[in-house]
Amino acid sequence: MSKQHVAICEKVALTIEEAAEYSNIGQNRISSLLKEPRCPFVLYVGTKKLVKRKEFEKFISKSVEILAEDEMKMNIHKDKMLWYNTKYCIRTSDERS
Repeated sequence: MSKQHVAICEKVALTIEEAAEYSNIGQNRISSLLKEPRCPFVLYVGTKKLVKRKEFEKFISKSVEILAEDEMKMNIHKDKMLWYNTKYCIRTSDERS
């Protein structure tokens, strides 16, 4: 029996590679985001981490920037961020001037 191909846009959960291809965000950046404790789109299957496609789409649509810690700007405050942690700062579209 052959395995049927399912389009990425029809999958419920994506691998890191598929999420990178789908979003044009690098695999390393997605992998780092999945490691964060409050990541809204991580799905654990045993030790494997998958990306919940719909939650990932929502995350991207609400975000304007995904800044690494060394790229953070001094004028960004915790209370104005959608999601803040030690490695990444995600700004919402209404925060951008």
